[in-house]
Amino acid sequence: PLFRSGGFPLPIPEANREKCGGPWSNNLGSTVGGYVYVPKVDMKGEAVASMSTTDLKACLAYCTAMSSCQFVVFNKRDCYLKNNIVLGSKGNNRYMDDNFLVAIKMGSGSSGPDPRFFYLPSKVDLKGTDLGTAYGSSVRACGEACAAHKSCTFFGLARDNICYLKMDPVFGSAGTTGPSDYAAQVGLLVDTS
Repeated sequence: PLFRSGGFPLPIPEANREKCGGPWSNNLGSTVGGYVYVPKVDMKGEAVASMSTTDLKACLAYCTAMSSCQFVVFNKRDCYLKNNIVLGSKGNNRYMDDNFLVAIKMGSGSSGPDPRFFYLPSKVDLKGTDLGTAYGSSVRACGEACAAHKSCTFFGLARDNICYLKMDPVFGSAGTTGPSDYAAQVGLLVDTS
């Protein structure tokens, strides 16, 4: 899965490197230092602070030191500290180039029943590629279905209890990235051990 626990940098199998591409390839899927990395995307949020830096570790240390910082958008020259992920007014919820990386502080999402998942706030949807659906699902059952599917990296549970198993967060064409009255819960798979 795209989001995995592991050391820094998380090695990408040789066969997948071309698909992952770019300078963030070795960070793909890691949850290092209390952050979930999502490469090649920008995410909306409310501005907390910013700084000019080419040092990702300095950027993350700045966010860690600020309780109001939930995530950073880092583009190799600037570090934007934000909160109100996906819903805020600053930035874009979209695919970007190899220079962009979003790092979400663990514990800044909604709590949920399965510690293998990082949960976005309720009523937030995340665009992706659909892999399948499960009906009559709960958040726990939806997470179990995602964890059992070899390609699933996140799920979206709708208010009518339909569970959408997905991959390619923000890149895919199904759904929307932003506020949604239809979405009940989105969970990103961060631990497959």
